[in-house]
Amino acid sequence: MNYKDNDGNIVKVGDILRSSFGIPPIVIESIVSEDSGKYYCTVTNDKYITPQKCTLDEFIASLGDFWIKESI
Repeated sequence: MNYKDNDGNIVKVGDILRSSFGIPPIVIESIVSEDSGKYYCTVTNDKYITPQKCTLDEFIASLGDFWIKESI
């Protein structure tokens, strides 16, 4: 399955995704990895965010809008 960010860019392994939630906004940055054909996001910028790792589907369902900050 091809996942796309809000700008229409295709998500790839190694991409750093950026999203936010709350008021004031709390920014989430996650790196994309792959295991057994599934994409996973691991939070890289805040050790207090839980869960620290989830599937990309869960990431999108929880946070909605996201963008690719950079590709590694």
